[in-house]
Amino acid sequence: MKRLFLLLVAGLTGMSAGLGAAGENRMSMEAQHSHGGSANTIQVLFDGEPGTRFQASLTIEDADRSTTHELEETVPIERIYEGEALEASVRQTSREGALTVEVRKGGSVSRSSTSGQDSVVRLRVR
Repeated sequence: MKRLFLLLVAGLTGMSAGLGAAGENRMSMEAQHSHGGSANTIQVLFDGEPGTRFQASLTIEDADRSTTHELEETVPIERIYEGEALEASVRQTSREGALTVEVRKGGSVSRSSTSGQDSVVRLRVR
């Protein structure tokens, strides 16, 4: 009887571990899907030396309108937009540090880096 109980507990433990793994996989897929989005999803990653400050002007173009977003932030940070095209002008405002801007849309990736106060990165994606 004791042996049967131990086998039952071991079997249930293995099953619950499998359920946890499936739950983790499902969460992972949801996280990937949230960044995958539609063909018009534009992901902008601001990275570099942590603490590097920057100002950015991001213009998102869609079929019938254009919207500009002004940012004053510190890396690392990510923004996600919906649109047909993005034009970015990013200026490093801190004296020290380095800045990398990466834009992803529909499987394409554009990346540019700079360092030094008042240096500017410009990117455009369609």
